[in-house]
Amino acid sequence: MEKRVAIIGAGLSGLVTCKYTKEKGFHPIVFEAKGSIGGIKFNSQVISTDYVGESDEEMQSWDQWSGTGKPFGAKGKWHIEVQHEGKSSIEDYPVEFVVLCIGQFSGVPNIPEFPLGQGPEIFSGKVMHSMDYSAMDNNSAAEFLKGKRITIIGSQKSAVDLAVECANANGEKADIWIIISVFPEMLPNMP
Repeated sequence: MEKRVAIIGAGLSGLVTCKYTKEKGFHPIVFEAKGSIGGIKFNSQVISTDYVGESDEEMQSWDQWSGTGKPFGAKGKWHIEVQHEGKSSIEDYPVEFVVLCIGQFSGVPNIPEFPLGQGPEIFSGKVMHSMDYSAMDNNSAAEFLKGKRITIIGSQKSAVDLAVECANANGEKADIWIIISVFPEMLPNMP
């Protein structure tokens, strides 16, 4: 039996997953909605994933799987429907396993809701989500940051990455503030 693995997302996690599944003897198929990664053209929009086979009860037992390969010997298959760029038809890819590597940077920004008159509209500067920033080309991004006083709200990877880019664009004169928005119970106990 072929051990075909659909990997949805060709970011860092998807590429590492592809490498290791291939090394373990599986046949990975990577789908990425964006234009390219590493010079390889993708633009394959996953339309749907549907599992046809085992009952819900049997699939729920898979979380106890110990790496024996039993799920790959199962009766069912995943059907990944994909529309490739430039084609109007939808192609079906039957696979034995699916790995979602869409991560937190999956194209859906997490923007808080503000009461009317108390949000970004009252700020006279530019308000931008890190996703919008990352969509800019390198030269435009560097020019956008140059000479600006910048406040970054957040403490996850994209916030820290953005702070480094701001510092690189502005050198020693960088005026960067990071506001960490966490609940007190998430902070470690400090003496």
